[in-house]
Amino acid sequence: MIGDTGEFSRAWEVAAGIEGWLTEAQARKLFELARLVEPPRCIVEIGSHRGKSTVILLAAKHPDSALVAVDPFDDPRWGGGSSAYESFVGTLETIPHGGEVEVLRAASADAAESWDGRPVGLLYIDGAHDRPSVVGDIEEWGGHVAEGGHMCIHDAFSSVGVTAAVAQTLFASTSFRYLGSVRTLAIFARRDLSRLERARSSAALVARLGYFARNVCVKLALRRRNRQLLALLRHKDDGDPY
Repeated sequence: MIGDTGEFSRAWEVAAGIEGWLTEAQARKLFELARLVEPPRCIVEIGSHRGKSTVILLAAKHPDSALVAVDPFDDPRWGGGSSAYESFVGTLETIPHGGEVEVLRAASADAAESWDGRPVGLLYIDGAHDRPSVVGDIEEWGGHVAEGGHMCIHDAFSSVGVTAAVAQTLFASTSFRYLGSVRTLAIFARRDLSRLERARSSAALVARLGYFARNVCVKLALRRRNRQLLALLRHKDDGDPY
């Protein structure tokens, strides 16, 4: 089922037309991980925006597994507000099984506090990018991820706040092993780690700091319109790396 290229392609055709920051390769990885989730485990998405990643997760999920989308849709500065919520709802109304998505219009911390205890098979974090918010997402929701489940964090080693949160909570984690990244999408597996596994996971995360430094330089070059530096860094578009 994981290799169902047809289903992914149809979902991506819809998702590609939705405003948001998710590459096709990142979407494919989310699709593959969502395919692994079987009931009673569910999928939780922190930060839905206009539904780009929601479409992918919905297309991949088991018919009997829940998909829970958590977003307050309350801050126009980050693409939220009433227009984003209306666009998100409109997207769900036009795609197959869109009505199956459980929408929690609430802050991540509030939703975590009132969570009903269902085990989470895939946690996708792409909410507020400041360090305290991301730390809260990882700590408050990470405990709900079941053994063998996965946690994905977008904009890791690109956003300063997200990267600081990952460093604070996951560099020496005893319960999440770093598996790798698709650009800025960092993937972790929930399991109890031996001392050796912790060391290997930490070393792999440290190895990403060079990529983080490169992305910070790209952002500075974009803001200063330094085309020479952008060419040196092999950044070919006008948007921040994600």
